Amino acid sequence: MFEIKIKNAFLNGKRKDLLINKGKIIKIRRKIKEKAEIEIEAKNLALAPVFFNMHTHLAMTLFRGFGDDLPLKKWLFKEIWPRELLLNEKKIEKGSWIGVRELLKSGVVGFCDMYWLPYKTAEVVLKKGLSAIIGVPFFDKGLSLFSKKFAIKNYLKLKAIAKKSCLIKIAIAPHAIYTVSEKNLVWAKEFAKKENLYYHIHLAETKEEFDFCLKKYHLTPVALLEKLKILDGKTILAHCVYLTDKDIKILAKRKPLVVYCPTSNLKLKVGQVFPFKKLKTAGARIALGTDGAASNNNLDILEEMKIGALLQKSQPHFREVKAQEIFEAASLVPAQFLKIDNQIEENKEANLNLIDLSLEEFSGSKNLISHLVYSANYHCIKYLIFKGKIIYQRD
Repeated sequence: MFEIKIKNAFLNGKRKDLLINKGKIIKIRRKIKEKAEIEIEAKNLALAPVFFNMHTHLAMTLFRGFGDDLPLKKWLFKEIWPRELLLNEKKIEKGSWIGVRELLKSGVVGFCDMYWLPYKTAEVVLKKGLSAIIGVPFFDKGLSLFSKKFAIKNYLKLKAIAKKSCLIKIAIAPHAIYTVSEKNLVWAKEFAKKENLYYHIHLAETKEEFDFCLKKYHLTPVALLEKLKILDGKTILAHCVYLTDKDIKILAKRKPLVVYCPTSNLKLKVGQVFPFKKLKTAGARIALGTDGAASNNNLDILEEMKIGALLQKSQPHFREVKAQEIFEAASLVPAQFLKIDNQIEENKEANLNLIDLSLEEFSGSKNLISHLVYSANYHCIKYLIFKGKIIYQRD
């Protein structure tokens, strides 16, 4: 007997049955006769790809609502960093559980994290069977407690957990160019290459950071990382709001993953809009992220798609960004980066969102992508299937 059978679901506007076994989609037909251990009647459901949240700080669910309405520097220095000094393993575990539940509710099966005591977040991820790149962050300016030495200790604990699942990858995560020295930015890349890790950093987030880099290094933040030989296909750059045309060419050439975090950028008043279309036209890889729940204030990737699309349309000098492009930044592009199947086809991994079409948000046209980007929120996710297993089901 097969494991899961989905009956009468809408796929590309047509009703289909799907048969899932050993983590893969075995058959897609109008009608399938074979039986399965689990059978889902999906006459009011549509099949969609799974989603990814490619920049967040998962356990910051603990700080949701703290420091609202402050710009980035005041928010960090006055509200967040003092509280982070009080974190411990129990608190990180609690915050990570809240965050994972929130991710699952919005159809997310994979995420890229950067937060303290990362091995505790990895333990939660391991129990829920998600995919994650877990970052090991550090400073060498500001919060001296979270030093490079501290990061190495955390890395060794995280490495032991990551060995238990191929779904958990590790990143070395220097916080930013203004909190980590040039020497240690380079050390982190060398360490990443030696240990076969990703490299995750906040970059070009504010005008203040951009001007700091020009003054200190006589380079833009992107040009600095290019000079230091940090940019490549295993680098993840969060924000990248302040970019020159030359920066965009560098990012298109080196192919790091550039993560657009529109809600957080708006809330922390960074003062400029991420140049989505310029980056995409140049050939850069763009994914979507919520940032942490303290600066968003939720982890709903569907809401992020809407805000991300509308923010682009607010700029009269920007070329229009389509719903499909934002949708791909939350689904196809990060899946390719993580080497995870995200096409609903026979012989592909069974990675599926089942969308509840009975909700009022799906009235009107039959354009599923439009409704997911502009109308829906996490309430529309009825089932989430990852690698052939149901990992979330809405009550």
